[in-house]
Amino acid sequence: MVKSKQTGFTLMEVLIAMLVIGIGLLGYLSLQLTSINSNQEGMARTQATLIAQDLAAAIRSNRAYVNQGNGANNVGNAYSTGNYNSCDVVVDCSAGCTAEQQAAYDVYQVCQSLKGFDSVNAESDLLVGGEVHVTCDDRDTGDADACSPGSTLSIFTYWQASALREDTGQTDFIRNARCDALAPTATSDCVILDIMP
Repeated sequence: MVKSKQTGFTLMEVLIAMLVIGIGLLGYLSLQLTSINSNQEGMARTQATLIAQDLAAAIRSNRAYVNQGNGANNVGNAYSTGNYNSCDVVVDCSAGCTAEQQAAYDVYQVCQSLKGFDSVNAESDLLVGGEVHVTCDDRDTGDADACSPGSTLSIFTYWQASALREDTGQTDFIRNARCDALAPTATSDCVILDIMP
């Protein structure tokens, strides 16, 4: 009679294999969380860029208004003084209006884009903590215009940056230093688009 020797894994070997697989899965989970964080940041950056580009196109299409200057009034134009974060109802320019009304309407439409067309519920905001600011680098400071014709307009589109990831060694937010000037919070990131209408 021949004895058959059965071989197989012992309980200790199975436990060690499960431990090794578990450690590998923890590394994969950390990688997955970092990937989700990066995807959210990329989506916010893309949305901010699209909003800035839409506003730049609106400003360029209303070039005559932007380049008219404002003389002794020194109030700037509606694009650089408009409140992009308060969606006050303005005249609807779909049937036509003056260049100044068009500028106010463009400001309103940017606000609607930021708020996800629901200015009441913050949950519907396209960008978390989203804000838009337009500044003018006055080309001719010697005249009375706050934003002389031919000046450069800078469109700042902000959003709330994702949380810091200490597990990856991130200790501070990395962003463009120009974003700091108008940043609503210390953790806001931004996209800047410079145009000369």
